[in-house]
Amino acid sequence: MSGDPAPAGDAAAPADKPAAAAADDAPPPLSSGKKALFGLILVGLILLVTELAMRGYEWSKAKEEADRGPSTLVSVSDATWLLQPSWEGVLSGEKASINSLGMRGAEPASVAKAAGVTRVICVGDSVTFGYGNATSYPAELGRLLAERRPDEPIEVWNAGMYGYDSTRALVYLSSYLLEHDPDVVVILIGWNDALGVSEEEPRWAAIDAVRPATTDHGILDHTAIGRRLRRTVAKARKRRKPDARALADAARGRPQLIREAAVEHHRRNLEAMARACRAAGATPVLVTMPHFLGAGEGPVQLPDEALAKCVGHLVRYDNLGLEGWRTMAARFDENARAVAGRVEGTVLAETGALADHGHFYDLVHPTDEGQAVLAGAIAETLERDVLGR
Repeated sequence: MSGDPAPAGDAAAPADKPAAAAADDAPPPLSSGKKALFGLILVGLILLVTELAMRGYEWSKAKEEADRGPSTLVSVSDATWLLQPSWEGVLSGEKASINSLGMRGAEPASVAKAAGVTRVICVGDSVTFGYGNATSYPAELGRLLAERRPDEPIEVWNAGMYGYDSTRALVYLSSYLLEHDPDVVVILIGWNDALGVSEEEPRWAAIDAVRPATTDHGILDHTAIGRRLRRTVAKARKRRKPDARALADAARGRPQLIREAAVEHHRRNLEAMARACRAAGATPVLVTMPHFLGAGEGPVQLPDEALAKCVGHLVRYDNLGLEGWRTMAARFDENARAVAGRVEGTVLAETGALADHGHFYDLVHPTDEGQAVLAGAIAETLERDVLGR
């Protein structure tokens, strides 16, 4: 009958034709190769944006550093370097200020020594400078002498230069410091001699803070992302705590690099400094090496807390174990005693009071408290053998 509805299947058939046509007009699916290409392009764009952002950050940090002023170091010659005069900043996590003479500390009352003033100049390396310290033994020495001898005008200058060995200290003393007419010159030097003089010829290696490493790490050093990745990995490695006792045992099993040339250079330089002081009318005071490694021979015996403070030096100088450091300190002390006995008018200051590992934050550097103890030992020597004469 003409009024009957069409079957359901017949009514749906015309509607399927547009859907089929739409499917025929759809773009073909991307091949796996094109998908990979587009993925690489997307990753490349992300890396490019990240690289540009990180370079912008590095540029802003570099500008910030430049705005803060020059480096703490001024290279003078192949023989030595000086600190940037009138500098203030942070060194190894502690604030430090360099006065107009290029020395750590406040401005002197007068560069020309006033009548009746006793001028003490302290010469040395990072121990004297107070690297990593809020104070230094010269600053504490000045405070102690002012308290104990209030009626005597005594000024103490800190001429310590981190990274110096005895050769550089000799150059600095003879070419610059003695011009300032010191009455007393306190000399504490040696650790960098132990590290930097070869058997064949004198070669001096400054600490990283003075002469940063320039190792080329390839692409890691030529992209901001690579540099950040390398620093992140380095920090992660530092956070891992090595087994200090295992490091000490391993170093003990290797031949100890006791540099005889370094010992001899040190002795000659100490004597040259002592004689230069005497010729300028100053009293040289030679200070023995402060450390907590004990005396004698045989394995160095330390508690775990003390060993943990030695990790940095054991890792970095794996050919000079604890016994090697102890031997070098003993040899340098022998040099100081020999020069004090050979050069008339030279005074020896012993640092046996600074033998507790609690007074050190690493193998060779005293804490702020250790700096105060060191200053006390030197003050006692000065009062007994120099100022009381």
